[in-house]
Amino acid sequence: MKLKEYFKKLESTAFGPWLAALKKLLSKEALEEEILNIKLKESEKQEVNKKDLVILSNNVIEIEQKDTIEHEISRVNQ
Repeated sequence: MKLKEYFKKLESTAFGPWLAALKKLLSKEALEEEILNIKLKESEKQEVNKKDLVILSNNVIEIEQKDTIEHEISRVNQ
């Protein structure tokens, strides 16, 4: 019995300051906020990726149009 009491006292003395911070960090509200932040960052990344894809597809279309124009010019010149 005394040993259990000793360990409880030791735990509160040794781990008190950071244990409270850890419990606060792992609270339901903090975890939900962290999940929300991760989802927001992920959606921002997806939005940037979509913009990059649009730019890439526009470049591909421009290249294809240029190739078509060059092909038509060479066909007419023959």
